[in-house]
Amino acid sequence: NEARMWPTSGPEVCVRINPLDTAHWEADVQAALGSKVAASALMVPKVVHGDDLRRLGDHVSSVERAGGIPEGSTVFIPIASEVPDAIFNIRSIAAAPRVAAMTWGCEDLSAAIGATATRDAAGRYLSVFEHARVQVLLAAKAAGVQAIDGVFTDLQNSKGLKSECAEGLQAGFDGKLSIHPNQIAEINAAFTPSHQEIADANELLALFAENSGAGAFRFKGQMVDEPHVKRARAVLARADAANIENG
Repeated sequence: NEARMWPTSGPEVCVRINPLDTAHWEADVQAALGSKVAASALMVPKVVHGDDLRRLGDHVSSVERAGGIPEGSTVFIPIASEVPDAIFNIRSIAAAPRVAAMTWGCEDLSAAIGATATRDAAGRYLSVFEHARVQVLLAAKAAGVQAIDGVFTDLQNSKGLKSECAEGLQAGFDGKLSIHPNQIAEINAAFTPSHQEIADANELLALFAENSGAGAFRFKGQMVDEPHVKRARAVLARADAANIENG
Protein backbone atom coordinates (compact mmCIF):
# COMPACT_ATOMS: atom_id res chain seq x y z
CA ASN A 1 0.00 0.00 0.00
CA GLU A 2 2.86 2.39 0.74
CA ALA A 3 4.09 1.99 -2.82
CA ARG A 4 0.81 3.37 -4.11
CA MET A 5 1.30 6.59 -2.14
CA TRP A 6 4.53 7.66 -3.85
CA PRO A 7 4.55 11.22 -5.24
CA THR A 8 4.21 11.68 -8.98
CA SER A 9 7.23 13.98 -9.23
CA GLY A 10 10.60 14.48 -7.58
CA PRO A 11 13.51 12.06 -7.12
CA GLU A 12 13.55 8.71 -8.85
CA VAL A 13 12.19 5.84 -6.78
CA CYS A 14 14.35 2.83 -5.89
CA VAL A 15 12.76 -0.01 -3.92
CA ARG A 16 14.74 -2.52 -1.89
CA ILE A 17 13.08 -5.89 -2.40
CA ASN A 18 13.42 -8.97 -0.24
CA PRO A 19 16.23 -11.44 -1.00
CA LEU A 20 15.63 -13.80 -3.90
CA ASP A 21 15.81 -16.85 -1.63
CA THR A 22 12.66 -15.75 0.21
CA ALA A 23 8.99 -16.15 -0.67
CA HIS A 24 8.39 -12.39 -0.76
CA TRP A 25 10.44 -10.92 -3.59
CA GLU A 26 7.89 -11.52 -6.36
CA ALA A 27 5.21 -9.64 -4.41
CA ASP A 28 7.72 -6.86 -3.79
CA VAL A 29 8.40 -6.52 -7.51
CA GLN A 30 4.69 -6.40 -8.26
CA ALA A 31 4.13 -3.69 -5.65
CA ALA A 32 7.13 -1.67 -6.83
CA LEU A 33 6.23 -1.76 -10.51
CA GLY A 34 2.47 -1.92 -10.20
CA SER A 35 2.10 1.33 -8.27
CA LYS A 36 0.85 4.62 -9.71
CA VAL A 37 4.46 5.69 -10.23
CA ALA A 38 6.58 2.63 -10.94
CA ALA A 39 10.00 2.34 -9.34
CA SER A 40 12.83 3.02 -11.76
CA ALA A 41 15.25 0.81 -9.85
CA LEU A 42 15.24 -2.23 -7.60
CA MET A 43 17.86 -2.73 -4.91
CA VAL A 44 18.55 -6.45 -4.63
CA PRO A 45 20.04 -7.79 -1.38
CA LYS A 46 22.10 -10.94 -0.83
CA VAL A 47 22.88 -11.50 -4.51
CA VAL A 48 25.17 -14.52 -4.94
CA HIS A 49 25.74 -14.70 -8.71
CA GLY A 50 24.83 -12.87 -11.88
CA ASP A 51 22.40 -15.68 -12.67
CA ASP A 52 20.27 -14.50 -9.74
CA LEU A 53 19.83 -11.16 -11.48
CA ARG A 54 19.06 -12.80 -14.81
CA ARG A 55 16.27 -14.78 -13.15
CA LEU A 56 14.98 -11.60 -11.54
CA GLY A 57 15.23 -9.82 -14.88
CA ASP A 58 13.05 -12.42 -16.59
CA HIS A 59 10.36 -11.91 -13.96
CA VAL A 60 10.64 -8.12 -14.09
CA SER A 61 10.26 -8.22 -17.88
CA SER A 62 6.94 -10.02 -17.55
CA VAL A 63 5.71 -7.50 -14.97
CA GLU A 64 6.82 -4.60 -17.19
CA ARG A 65 4.99 -6.02 -20.20
CA ALA A 66 1.83 -6.61 -18.17
CA GLY A 67 1.93 -3.08 -16.77
CA GLY A 68 2.74 -1.25 -19.98
CA ILE A 69 6.18 -0.28 -18.69
CA PRO A 70 8.95 -0.13 -21.32
CA GLU A 71 10.66 -3.49 -21.12
CA GLY A 72 14.16 -3.22 -19.73
CA SER A 73 13.63 0.22 -18.19
CA THR A 74 13.77 -1.03 -14.59
CA VAL A 75 17.39 -1.21 -13.49
CA PHE A 76 19.02 -3.17 -10.66
CA ILE A 77 21.34 -2.14 -7.85
CA PRO A 78 22.65 -5.36 -6.31
CA ILE A 79 24.09 -5.43 -2.81
CA ALA A 80 27.03 -7.55 -3.87
CA SER A 81 28.87 -8.47 -0.69
CA GLU A 82 26.42 -9.85 1.83
CA VAL A 83 27.35 -13.52 1.42
CA PRO A 84 30.91 -14.87 1.03
CA ASP A 85 30.22 -16.53 -2.33
CA ALA A 86 29.25 -13.18 -3.81
CA ILE A 87 32.80 -11.87 -3.47
CA PHE A 88 34.08 -14.72 -5.63
CA ASN A 89 31.30 -14.12 -8.18
CA ILE A 90 31.55 -10.35 -8.16
CA ARG A 91 32.34 -9.89 -11.85
CA SER A 92 29.35 -11.96 -12.94
CA ILE A 93 27.13 -9.81 -10.73
CA ALA A 94 28.53 -6.59 -12.19
CA ALA A 95 28.10 -7.83 -15.76
CA ALA A 96 24.49 -9.00 -15.36
CA PRO A 97 21.79 -7.32 -17.47
CA ARG A 98 20.00 -4.28 -16.00
CA VAL A 99 22.74 -3.57 -13.44
CA ALA A 100 23.17 0.22 -13.29
CA ALA A 101 25.10 0.41 -10.04
CA MET A 102 26.50 -1.80 -7.31
CA THR A 103 26.71 -1.33 -3.59
CA TRP A 104 27.95 -3.32 -0.65
CA GLY A 105 27.15 -4.05 2.98
CA CYS A 106 29.06 -5.61 5.84
CA GLU A 107 26.50 -6.49 8.50
CA ASP A 108 25.11 -9.59 6.79
CA LEU A 109 28.60 -10.59 5.67
CA SER A 110 29.78 -10.20 9.25
CA ALA A 111 27.10 -12.59 10.46
CA ALA A 112 27.81 -15.03 7.64
CA ILE A 113 31.50 -15.36 8.47
CA GLY A 114 31.14 -15.21 12.25
CA ALA A 115 32.89 -11.87 12.73
CA THR A 116 32.44 -10.11 16.05
CA ALA A 117 33.00 -6.59 14.69
CA THR A 118 33.20 -4.78 11.37
CA ARG A 119 35.44 -1.85 12.39
CA ASP A 120 38.50 -1.41 14.56
CA ALA A 121 38.80 0.89 17.57
CA ALA A 122 39.61 3.85 15.31
CA GLY A 123 36.45 3.31 13.25
CA ARG A 124 38.19 1.87 10.20
CA TYR A 125 36.81 -1.22 8.50
CA LEU A 126 38.54 -4.45 9.43
CA SER A 127 40.58 -5.82 6.54
CA VAL A 128 38.08 -8.46 5.42
CA PHE A 129 35.32 -5.88 5.07
CA GLU A 130 37.57 -3.33 3.39
CA HIS A 131 38.48 -6.10 0.96
CA ALA A 132 34.80 -6.68 0.15
CA ARG A 133 34.28 -2.93 -0.26
CA VAL A 134 37.18 -2.60 -2.68
CA GLN A 135 36.10 -5.65 -4.68
CA VAL A 136 32.67 -4.12 -5.26
CA LEU A 137 34.21 -0.78 -6.23
CA LEU A 138 36.59 -2.35 -8.74
CA ALA A 139 33.99 -4.71 -10.21
CA ALA A 140 31.57 -1.83 -10.74
CA LYS A 141 34.20 0.32 -12.43
CA ALA A 142 35.37 -2.57 -14.62
CA ALA A 143 31.77 -3.12 -15.75
CA GLY A 144 31.15 0.57 -16.38
CA VAL A 145 28.44 0.96 -13.73
CA GLN A 146 28.25 3.23 -10.71
CA ALA A 147 29.78 2.21 -7.39
CA ILE A 148 27.79 3.24 -4.32
CA ASP A 149 29.46 3.05 -0.93
CA GLY A 150 27.68 1.28 1.94
CA VAL A 151 25.90 2.81 4.90
CA PHE A 152 27.46 4.57 7.88
CA THR A 153 25.51 3.27 10.86
CA ASP A 154 26.68 5.63 13.64
CA LEU A 155 23.84 8.13 13.41
CA GLN A 156 25.27 10.45 16.07
CA ASN A 157 28.69 10.71 14.42
CA SER A 158 28.29 13.37 11.74
CA LYS A 159 32.05 13.96 11.68
CA GLY A 160 32.64 10.28 10.95
CA LEU A 161 30.03 10.31 8.19
CA LYS A 162 31.61 13.36 6.58
CA SER A 163 35.05 11.76 6.75
CA GLU A 164 33.85 8.48 5.26
CA CYS A 165 32.05 10.31 2.44
CA ALA A 166 35.22 12.23 1.61
CA GLU A 167 37.31 9.05 1.65
CA GLY A 168 34.77 7.22 -0.50
CA LEU A 169 34.79 9.99 -3.09
CA GLN A 170 38.58 10.00 -3.15
CA ALA A 171 38.59 6.21 -3.64
CA GLY A 172 36.23 6.43 -6.62
CA PHE A 173 32.75 5.80 -5.26
CA ASP A 174 29.98 7.68 -7.06
CA GLY A 175 27.70 8.02 -4.05
CA LYS A 176 26.80 6.57 -0.68
CA LEU A 177 23.76 4.89 0.82
CA SER A 178 22.04 6.61 3.72
CA ILE A 179 20.52 4.70 6.59
CA HIS A 180 18.56 7.69 7.94
CA PRO A 181 17.07 10.83 6.32
CA ASN A 182 19.30 13.01 8.51
CA GLN A 183 22.33 11.74 6.57
CA ILE A 184 21.10 12.70 3.11
CA ALA A 185 22.20 16.35 3.12
CA GLU A 186 25.71 15.47 4.28
CA ILE A 187 26.09 12.73 1.66
CA ASN A 188 24.75 14.92 -1.14
CA ALA A 189 27.08 17.74 -0.15
CA ALA A 190 30.09 15.43 -0.18
CA PHE A 191 29.42 13.97 -3.61
CA THR A 192 28.27 17.21 -5.28
CA PRO A 193 31.16 19.20 -6.76
CA SER A 194 31.62 22.79 -5.64
CA HIS A 195 31.38 25.68 -8.08
CA GLN A 196 35.17 26.05 -7.82
CA GLU A 197 35.70 22.39 -8.69
CA ILE A 198 33.39 22.77 -11.68
CA ALA A 199 35.19 25.91 -12.83
CA ASP A 200 38.58 24.21 -12.49
CA ALA A 201 37.34 21.18 -14.44
CA ASN A 202 36.03 23.35 -17.26
CA GLU A 203 39.28 25.33 -17.37
CA LEU A 204 41.38 22.16 -17.47
CA LEU A 205 39.28 20.66 -20.27
CA ALA A 206 39.48 23.86 -22.29
CA LEU A 207 43.26 23.89 -21.92
CA PHE A 208 43.36 20.21 -22.87
CA ALA A 209 41.46 21.01 -26.06
CA GLU A 210 43.95 23.76 -26.87
CA ASN A 211 46.84 21.36 -26.30
CA SER A 212 45.33 18.41 -28.13
CA GLY A 213 47.95 15.81 -28.96
CA ALA A 214 50.53 17.33 -26.63
CA GLY A 215 50.25 14.60 -24.00
CA ALA A 216 51.12 16.24 -20.68
CA PHE A 217 50.58 19.99 -20.26
CA ARG A 218 50.86 22.58 -17.51
CA PHE A 219 47.81 23.56 -15.44
CA LYS A 220 47.96 25.83 -12.39
CA GLY A 221 51.62 25.06 -11.79
CA GLN A 222 51.37 21.30 -12.22
CA MET A 223 51.91 18.92 -15.09
CA VAL A 224 48.66 17.12 -15.96
CA ASP A 225 47.74 14.47 -18.50
CA GLU A 226 44.98 12.04 -19.46
CA PRO A 227 44.11 10.80 -15.92
CA HIS A 228 43.56 14.40 -14.81
CA VAL A 229 41.34 14.98 -17.85
CA LYS A 230 39.26 11.93 -16.92
CA ARG A 231 38.86 13.24 -13.38
CA ALA A 232 37.77 16.63 -14.71
CA ARG A 233 35.15 14.96 -16.87
CA ALA A 234 33.97 12.97 -13.85
CA VAL A 235 33.52 16.21 -11.91
CA LEU A 236 31.29 17.59 -14.66
CA ALA A 237 29.35 14.32 -14.80
CA ARG A 238 28.64 14.62 -11.08
CA ALA A 239 27.56 18.21 -11.62
CA ASP A 240 25.17 17.10 -14.36
CA ALA A 241 23.76 14.39 -12.08
CA ALA A 242 23.11 17.06 -9.44
CA ASN A 243 21.48 19.36 -12.04
CA ILE A 244 24.16 22.00 -11.56
CA GLU A 245 24.95 24.28 -14.47
CA ASN A 246 28.52 23.54 -15.48
CA GLY A 247 28.94 25.66 -18.58
